[in-house]
Amino acid sequence: MSNFLGESELKADTEDTRNQFHDKNSDKFKKMGTKGLNMAKKSNNFKEMEKASKRLQAKIQKNRKEKMLAKANRREEAKQMEFEITSKEQLRKEARKNEKYEKTITSKYNKKIKRDLLDEEEKLMEMSKKPKKRKNR
Repeated sequence: MSNFLGESELKADTEDTRNQFHDKNSDKFKKMGTKGLNMAKKSNNFKEMEKASKRLQAKIQKNRKEKMLAKANRREEAKQMEFEITSKEQLRKEARKNEKYEKTITSKYNKKIKRDLLDEEEKLMEMSKKPKKRKNR
């Protein structure tokens, strides 16, 4: 009889620990969803329940890490694209500035050349003109 009582006490003890484990970790099982809860209920002993919950938690953590990495990669790609766009805009602005600068330099140079040519033409015209004769009075 004592052996029988020992078995019943052991069963009651394992049942209590199972209930305590489920009560303590009910939130964890809820986070894992129905699959985790069903696996925990189907398992016959405490160790199997722990293993199942650990496996599921590891899987959930892995999924979370993958999602966070994907988010980080998307952010990094967005930053990279934004940087490329800004660098292209910067290059365009610099090209415009250089173009304007070149235009002003060439226009100034052309104006100077034109002035010099006009001055030379005027000098030549003056030289080609015959000096006026003075009338004697």
